[in-house]
Amino acid sequence: MGGTTTLTSSGGAVGVDALNAAGPITASGDSIDIRGGAMQFASLTANVGNALIRSTGNLSIASGSVAGSADLAATGGSIALTDLSAGGDLNAIQVDGIVSGPRIALASNDIVIAGQGRVGTAGTTQSLTLTNNGAAPTFVGGNGTQNGYHADATEMTRLFATNIIVNAPNGAAATDLIVDSFTLAGNSNLGAAGSLTLQTPGRARVIGAVELTGLTSANRLTLSGDDRVEIILGQGSIRLSANGAPEGVLDLRGNDIFVATAAAITDVEAATSTSAIDTRLAQNDGVTSDEGALFAGGINVTTSRGFYVQNSGAGTDYAQRRGLTFAAGGLNVDAPSSGVRIVINGVRLGANGQVTGLDTIPFLTVNGSAPTSGTIDMRSTFNGCLIISTGGCTFVDPGNQFPVQDVVEDEVGGDEDGDGGGTGLPVPLITIRGIDPLSGAPLLDDPVTGAGNDDLWTPTTP
Repeated sequence: MGGTTTLTSSGGAVGVDALNAAGPITASGDSIDIRGGAMQFASLTANVGNALIRSTGNLSIASGSVAGSADLAATGGSIALTDLSAGGDLNAIQVDGIVSGPRIALASNDIVIAGQGRVGTAGTTQSLTLTNNGAAPTFVGGNGTQNGYHADATEMTRLFATNIIVNAPNGAAATDLIVDSFTLAGNSNLGAAGSLTLQTPGRARVIGAVELTGLTSANRLTLSGDDRVEIILGQGSIRLSANGAPEGVLDLRGNDIFVATAAAITDVEAATSTSAIDTRLAQNDGVTSDEGALFAGGINVTTSRGFYVQNSGAGTDYAQRRGLTFAAGGLNVDAPSSGVRIVINGVRLGANGQVTGLDTIPFLTVNGSAPTSGTIDMRSTFNGCLIISTGGCTFVDPGNQFPVQDVVEDEVGGDEDGDGGGTGLPVPLITIRGIDPLSGAPLLDDPVTGAGNDDLWTPTTP
């Protein structure tokens, strides 16, 4: 076919094989089914049904409207969509243009969203899924220069849906999902209760500053790496906020979850005990941050092995430690067994400022409740103190370093009539014996250097 092509169906489906045409394709009665080589259409319209197009070359649609679902694939080339809306699901390999519909799923080896392009419409698109169907790593954020599937920082701002999902396959690379710097406006890209999910069955690593702004408590960012999740301290961070304050929920999921420098992660993996891990993560590797690498209204962690957050504070005293910041949404770890290790550092941001040190520990929950014996590894720590046995951590006032020589186990009671407030008179360490009157014995010429001989003393006459 050549020139302008119009296909119209009044009752059944329109099916065309081996179509190479430019022009409008219209099905007013049912669905469109087109299979062939390279295709370029000025418009594609299915007034009632669905549209399925399979091209072995490049596929270009300048304008499209599909009442049902649109399923587009170009196995030998790319798909360029300037303006396409669908009433049902929309599936395509690659998109470069403006695409709208309630449910959009785009699978490809890469994705390109032009400067004037947009995928999804706020308030209309409920779900938008981007899937890397190749073997190369998946990159989210950054400048888009890496070799692999890449939704760069500017392309991320052109995604609009209540729920945005990026799927990274488990490929041959050591790390399957690499998250670099990007910023999303939650109140624009996601809406008041929207979510962003970045997930892979392999390893996920954050190497840039990820920031979601303008959030509500219902907004959520999920970072999932079934194998492990790494936020490289000093390079990567995740910040969820509204007007500069922590807001929204950060959801981390993986067998192991690390928030630490690359060197510290290596040392933790080689450590033979939880105590050794605690000692290593107390060290600051030269990255000082009062907020830490995680900042959100609430932080929820799901792990089957361990959750580790390195100290980013100015010192190792309990109150000096930093690493993560959470607010009213709480800090919860979902742990399936008592073998899960928790070695973390951080603060809670409350109405009166930071809650630090030992005072932060009561705000931690495990499986939604206060941690108890048998829920996590007994040597797990928060800000350097045992989580299960916080009584073992004591505060020493640096202005009073008088040594404690022993522990007094017996209680000292009040006065006998019970009116005392539990405070008695001080007991002197040295008791000096009272002096009885002398009996008239001769005076001593030599000085007395002690209590004397009892034989020289006589009792007072009754």
